[in-house]
Amino acid sequence: LRQAIIGKTVRIDPDYEIEPLQRTSARVTLSTGEDAAAMIVKAGYGFVNERQQFKTDANRIESLKKYVADAKLYKRGMNAADSLKNIRPILPFPPANIAALAASLNGKEMKVHVDRVHSPTSLFVTILASHQPILLHFTGVQPCRDDPKIITESKTYVERLLVHRHVNIRFEGTDSMLNMLGSIVSPKGVFQSELLSRGYAKIGANTIVNVTDVAVRETLREAEKSAQGKKAGIWKNYVDPVTVASADGEDGAPSATAAVVPQGPRNDFKGAQDFEGTLVQVVSGDLVVVRPTGSIEQIRLSLSGVRANKPVREQSGNQPESRVTYSDYAWEARELIRSKYIGALVNVHIDYTRTIEETKEVRAAATVVDAQSGVNIGAAVVEEGYAKFFLGKTDASAGSAVLQDAEASAKGRGAGIHGTKSAPQMKVTELGRLGDAKAKYYLPFLQRGMSGNKAPLLKGVVDVVMGAGSFRVHIPKEHFQIALKIGGIIVPSSGFDGAKDDAFAKESKEFAIGLLQQREVEIQVDTSDRGGNFIGNLFINGKNFALALLEEGFAAINVGGRSGPSQAFTDAEASARAAKKYIWSSEAAAPSRLQKMGEELKASGALVRATGSAAQWRSATISNVLDGNTIVLHYPEENEILSRISEAVTQLGSEPHYPAVKKGDLVAALFREDNSWYRAKVAKVSGESVDVSFVDYGNRQSVKIKDIRKLPNDSTFDPVRAQAPLARIVKLSGIRDMDETHTYCDAACDLIWAFAEKGTLQTRVDYTANDSSYVTVAASNKASEESLSEALLKEGLALVDKKAPEVLDQAVLNRLKAAQDYAHRKHNNLWKFGDAGADDEEEN
Repeated sequence: LRQAIIGKTVRIDPDYEIEPLQRTSARVTLSTGEDAAAMIVKAGYGFVNERQQFKTDANRIESLKKYVADAKLYKRGMNAADSLKNIRPILPFPPANIAALAASLNGKEMKVHVDRVHSPTSLFVTILASHQPILLHFTGVQPCRDDPKIITESKTYVERLLVHRHVNIRFEGTDSMLNMLGSIVSPKGVFQSELLSRGYAKIGANTIVNVTDVAVRETLREAEKSAQGKKAGIWKNYVDPVTVASADGEDGAPSATAAVVPQGPRNDFKGAQDFEGTLVQVVSGDLVVVRPTGSIEQIRLSLSGVRANKPVREQSGNQPESRVTYSDYAWEARELIRSKYIGALVNVHIDYTRTIEETKEVRAAATVVDAQSGVNIGAAVVEEGYAKFFLGKTDASAGSAVLQDAEASAKGRGAGIHGTKSAPQMKVTELGRLGDAKAKYYLPFLQRGMSGNKAPLLKGVVDVVMGAGSFRVHIPKEHFQIALKIGGIIVPSSGFDGAKDDAFAKESKEFAIGLLQQREVEIQVDTSDRGGNFIGNLFINGKNFALALLEEGFAAINVGGRSGPSQAFTDAEASARAAKKYIWSSEAAAPSRLQKMGEELKASGALVRATGSAAQWRSATISNVLDGNTIVLHYPEENEILSRISEAVTQLGSEPHYPAVKKGDLVAALFREDNSWYRAKVAKVSGESVDVSFVDYGNRQSVKIKDIRKLPNDSTFDPVRAQAPLARIVKLSGIRDMDETHTYCDAACDLIWAFAEKGTLQTRVDYTANDSSYVTVAASNKASEESLSEALLKEGLALVDKKAPEVLDQAVLNRLKAAQDYAHRKHNNLWKFGDAGADDEEEN
């Protein structure tokens, strides 16, 4: 079909409309008079569309069906016996290793299919020999970047000549940004000459060196000179430089007739002079920050030829507040760029450099063009009247003509600074290192309109990303800029005072910059810390950014948080941990604060929220009940191990006993209740009796010395000795401890045994404290399923642990409190006399 119609005249007769697709179905007649559809089905490359066949001419459909039948009969196209050999692989784009691919192709000529035009000097093509799709940039040239008309005209010209054609490409390596370079070659020369001669491109200084053939390189330069002479395309305002025949007179003094050649612009920029990148920050109306594609480096760039007004910062003494005033359209200039182009892909051309006296920074001035629209961003600001066109004596800008036109337009309309109206002012109070007292003073302003304990959503803009979980946020409603930290999570942090960065601190910060910096967001301010930072939540496009960090493996749930995480947080962290993403890739990768906090909480006996696989649901059975809140769990997948251990120790019953045992020994002991032998650990030896704990079931018992057997030292029993205890002694989540001496302990134990009769249950560790795990036990993991803790509370056989709000999800906590309230109303057991007894009301 491509060979038959591309570049050819065809006749199109519309048949009917396909409304859902907003597409017209039509008959295409080739220049030979043949129906294109008939050509395809005759060759065995298509079928009749059964759903649409009644919308067109019936005789034509019958003819097409006959052609399909013939193709099947004569085994043409897809019907051929060897048709499978024509299956083509769909390879990934971009290639996994561009550098290696470019190196393997360098210097070779290969035929490619031009899929589409990316820009006048870059194409999406597929290498026919391998079916590998790539983005190819023409060697030695660069496109127009600042004239939308020429950009459109040149791209259309390339599309008309090349799209869906097969062409020969000579591959010529890569540029500094790992873009693949090549030339379209034919007996007439290289295609770049065509673009240069029409003024649709100009010589690219960074890649012209990749054109190794000197004659071809000279041809390209001549083509550009030709366009300059004709003032074609981008050279429409071109002025020939003055040629100086001789700079000196006969006596060595300057000749009176010699032309003076002005000094060229200074350019000390060390990187590529032309590159593609993402606009990640707008500092002011003429200063932006761009991150080159494929790099994490951020480059501050002045917009060449543009001068916008700067804000004025005022600070009184040692006060932490700074008041920033934006006058003469300084705010509007900044906001125009931020609102339209933040996050946009841009093309950068370095024009010159300057040294900033205050900081000695060598800063590049560049022409920055939006890659999608072709708009010169500096010119967009100038055209609105928010900035002026300005160049120093030795400065030169690739977009100077566009900037001059933009300023002329603004002056003609009296726009912005060229108008008669008073320029607006914008004042922002930046709240810096406030300290505890000042932060509490400002907190009520940020929490006006609270609903219960829930802070209101405030619209804001992330001015600067300080770290993955730390930001400077401007809140238009209050005219504040505040320091906001995301609560409930721990992220990798940068080291201070020479300390080492956490692993993935840079990567997590770059992730935040890419999503948030200078984007419009919503925030909730819950509280403040001692340093004067506000703590809360941040939402981008309705999604909690903390959740995004957890999903990417750039954050961990703060196990020391005041309130429990949502199930979404828990699931997101578990998923990232299972995939070993970033901070979960190894133990050493975990943020230092997370490691330190875990150790401190464990040492203090505080409740520590469970995370990762421990917080996931797992099948288990209750094998023993030790008191009103302590049970023993067995996991079904370990039953076979338990069985093998039981068989091994049972054999020892007929062996002679050895009384020489001591505390801590792992032995076999006879359990009197069922007269069976089990693994046990010696807790105490007292004459003829030994106190043991049965490590696989959780029971404790005093056993006669004659009913103790030592485990043999032979290798047969190595697995028995090595196996960790299979009894998981756990406590029930969300309720207080109830030991054996409690009045209602027996009743609570009976209820637990009744619950255990349901068989295999679902369990999940919610938190730990003092080396004990606190679990939710239920018949299923459905949110609506009543847990064992709820059942005990409902019967008045347990009380809600007052520390539970620190670690439990609010929804779970509400269910527990509702169950307790039910028992209270019904006067069940502990609530028999209206209130639980004084002893029961005391804190654990």
